[in-house]
Amino acid sequence: MTAVPAAAQQYRSQVQEVPAEEAETATREDLERQLEQGGGSDYGRALTLQHLAGLAAQEGDLAKARGYLERAIALNALAEPAMNEMRANLAQLQAAAGEYRQVVETMQPMIERGVAAGAVDAQAWLALGNAHAQLGQWDQAVAPLERASQVGSRDEGLYRLQLAVFMEAGRFDAAARALNELVKLAPDNKAYWLQLAAVNTRRGADAEAVSALEIAQRRGMLDTASERLQLVRAYLQSGVPYDAATQLSAWMESGQIPTNAGNWRLLASAWTRAEEFTRAIDPLRRAADATGDPQLYAQLGQLQMDLANWSAAAEAFERARARGGIGGETGTLLLSQGLAYYQQSQPEQARQAFESARGYQAVADLAGQWVEFLDARPPGLEPMAMQGLAGSGSESPAEPAAGDDDGSDAVAAAPADTGVVPMPAGVPDTGDDLTPVGAVRAGNADGSIPPWRGGLTPDRAPSGFESGDRVVDPFADEEPAFVITRDNLDQYRDLLSAGHRALFERYPDYRMPVYPTHRTAAYPEAIYRATLANQRRARLEDPDSLVGARLGFPFRQPETGVEVLWNHRLRFRSNDIWVRSDEAVVRDDGIANIQRRVEEVLFGYGNLSAPAGIGENIIAYYLMSLDDSGRRKGSVLVHETMNKRRGERRIWASVPGAMRLFRVPPIGYDNPRPSTDGLMYLDQIDMYNGSFDRYVWRLVGRKEMIVPYNGYRLQDPDLSYQSLLQPGHPDPGEMRYERHRVWVVEATERGGENHEFGTRVFYIDEDSWSILMVDNYDKAGNIWRFQEGHAVQYYDLQLTYTGPVFIFDLKDGRYFATRLTNEAPGVFYNTGRYQPGDFRPAALRQRMR
Repeated sequence: MTAVPAAAQQYRSQVQEVPAEEAETATREDLERQLEQGGGSDYGRALTLQHLAGLAAQEGDLAKARGYLERAIALNALAEPAMNEMRANLAQLQAAAGEYRQVVETMQPMIERGVAAGAVDAQAWLALGNAHAQLGQWDQAVAPLERASQVGSRDEGLYRLQLAVFMEAGRFDAAARALNELVKLAPDNKAYWLQLAAVNTRRGADAEAVSALEIAQRRGMLDTASERLQLVRAYLQSGVPYDAATQLSAWMESGQIPTNAGNWRLLASAWTRAEEFTRAIDPLRRAADATGDPQLYAQLGQLQMDLANWSAAAEAFERARARGGIGGETGTLLLSQGLAYYQQSQPEQARQAFESARGYQAVADLAGQWVEFLDARPPGLEPMAMQGLAGSGSESPAEPAAGDDDGSDAVAAAPADTGVVPMPAGVPDTGDDLTPVGAVRAGNADGSIPPWRGGLTPDRAPSGFESGDRVVDPFADEEPAFVITRDNLDQYRDLLSAGHRALFERYPDYRMPVYPTHRTAAYPEAIYRATLANQRRARLEDPDSLVGARLGFPFRQPETGVEVLWNHRLRFRSNDIWVRSDEAVVRDDGIANIQRRVEEVLFGYGNLSAPAGIGENIIAYYLMSLDDSGRRKGSVLVHETMNKRRGERRIWASVPGAMRLFRVPPIGYDNPRPSTDGLMYLDQIDMYNGSFDRYVWRLVGRKEMIVPYNGYRLQDPDLSYQSLLQPGHPDPGEMRYERHRVWVVEATERGGENHEFGTRVFYIDEDSWSILMVDNYDKAGNIWRFQEGHAVQYYDLQLTYTGPVFIFDLKDGRYFATRLTNEAPGVFYNTGRYQPGDFRPAALRQRMR
């Protein structure tokens, strides 16, 4: 680094108290002789030495000038402004001589005393900054260089020195300011524009980096491939991958950027990040073919998987294997290849791939589960079509023409709205095309599913509603868009679950009124932000052991069926709940006795008032009591845990008539729930709960279906149980169904385990992560019991709750209705009445007395 010169003309004496005539006529020798003779005050001697320094500097004797100033400063006889001036001049002379340590010793006290920048010439501050830089003291160089620019200097050399120092000190914001000054002083200097872009990238100011490079491009300065690639990468860094892809593609086509494997790979990455997945296929294939890199073929296969191009995916994975695999990730490659074969209904090829994957320790267990899944799969149950998780692939069946009961008088579908959907006000930006909880924001192709625009929130509540009231139906005036009956069932068959199709087959009068779709699900902002944060930290140690999640949904973009079920389990349901509801077993000849049920819940996870830490292991404290005319017939206390490795769920039960509480093993699974006449198993509470270890879980994908949704009418206190609960099925006229996208998860009984249900298929709402329907098959593969939960958005609390829930036995014609609140007090959220100590066994024993 070049030292800062100190020229004689830079020297200024702000205080001159030597008489003018004497100053003009006296020579250096005369003044030196006077000093040697002594006499006079320190003040006079300091003035004389200051004057002598000026004369020496004019004569070019800089060493002599330094000596005079050092003697004058040592006298400490002048006023502070004059002393600072002398120190500044001395520092410049020391800098010219390369005496950098002496510069620091001279000037640093001025920094420490907070001398104003304008009190000293800019060149002095520059000299100090340069001295620190020459000594490698980058952090100390920052302050004097900033003072130099504060004085008003616009010297290009100053800003270049600032840039070098600020970069070495890691002060990228300050470096950007220096570069902004440099591009003003020298706008035709390409290096400054490129450096400005690079520094802005380092400081995370991606948009400013793009702006600098775009200016350079407009000025014709990006004349090399590497400089053009810098702009492409800046576009990617700033979150505009579409611009990156289109610009890179154009430059590659025109020959301004080479068409080599690295750039094909970069182009594929840009198109993928822009979610133009189909466009990414060709450049990724070119990169793979050019290099033969098995890793690229594996990426190509995964991209084809995301597009549901199963045959092309299997071929790409095979090429990756033929070229030696991908090291430690080869097991994962084999798993993906097996899944691709499975989706093509090629079970033997799938089995071979899964068997090969079992040889890799990292995936051996999962591969073995797939083999068990193939072995356990009931005959005649075909794989469900899987829509590509990238949003492409096989299309859902188009909505048939809507009409009345017999399918006539068709009504045109709403216009499609599948473009970019703006994020509603107050909802955090996700940086992608999904809602904060992971649903697709856009509507579907034919408009029958609208875009998500924030859901039903307190500001959109029906007129006259007050918080604390029973929720009222915001869509009470709507009429069905069409009604599905046995006569027009074939038009809608692909949109219905197996359970609904079975109800049509069993009951000639069964019908499903389908209303316009409203995407009402909404959650508090804290849940949204926590869900986005969980993307970076939540993971499963095993299917029953979750770590790293806090407050929100753990898996915004799930990759396995178990992750989807964990989202259901940990969905936000307020801080606590008190429920007094009714339930009934309905035989084919009428209603059994109504049974009242009281539930009390304090949530550990998802509690906005007392958010649980990441390391805490309690999901919820749950107390359920069966009530008979105001007297408890028995209670169950559950401590539900998040990580089975750190502690399983704990359960205590009381026996009716006995004032005792018993600790029981962590039961669940297909143990019948009391007072349900065998129609509900314990793991069907809340649609599904408990361990995941008895099934092999497969994530099928997203699917458009007709599902129970916005069932406010079913909670109307004017609707009696006698009217609603008819033999065979509830009154269809009180039901509401809509078309929504759901996640489909298939669970098949694991080999060596045992459950009354051999296979279960879950349908989970993408907007709320609530399980809406479950098809439960017997061990022979026949549909047996069907669960149907009617989702309602509690708009004052911003949560979705399913109630009522119906479980149909499709063999004997009975059904079980639970979470009925029409003739009961209902559900009360955020009561604030509970503490964890209220759910200890000792507290429950006290309540039993």
